[in-house]
Amino acid sequence: MKYAAVLFDMDGTLTDSTHLYEEAYSVALRSIGVRLSHEEFEKLYATGFTLSKWLQILGQDASHEPQVREIRDREFVNKLATEGNWRPSAEEVVRDITRITPSAIITGAWKKYVDAISKRTKLTSYFQTIITADDIGDRWKPDPHGLQLAVKALNVDPTSCVYIGDQRYDMQAARAAGMTGILVQGPHTTADA
Repeated sequence: MKYAAVLFDMDGTLTDSTHLYEEAYSVALRSIGVRLSHEEFEKLYATGFTLSKWLQILGQDASHEPQVREIRDREFVNKLATEGNWRPSAEEVVRDITRITPSAIITGAWKKYVDAISKRTKLTSYFQTIITADDIGDRWKPDPHGLQLAVKALNVDPTSCVYIGDQRYDMQAARAAGMTGILVQGPHTTADA
């Protein structure tokens, strides 16, 4: 079956960047005296929750949010621009697909993150449409809003599209948008995905 468009998640699906996010979060949380274990990061990351929800779960006051956000973002942008890479074979797959099929990225990452990793990987040069957290507001996956924005920009029927992601909430968003979902098993994909 030929799809009218192929839509991709970014972190963990196309880019090997989730471990960099964990490192940035760890630095930011240490600034308020919180030690984040790898297991805690994995559990929180898999939820798709916002920073404010992370802080609440970690028993921290919301007043820490601006400080944690500033440090996390600074650390992550720097790491993406200097260490960010494609996942194995992802660039070849993207190059082949985007040559013949309209394609988009729909990510919960902020545009500054996408721009930073694209400096190193040229990721954005392949896609007609890129939907980031800046575009979706507070409607994070599994809400299908980002996917709906992408199909509208590409002018395609969502039922003729496929969304490729590495998390359970990616598959939930695809189903909610009426799309086929393809799960890519990555290093941070949870067993329940």
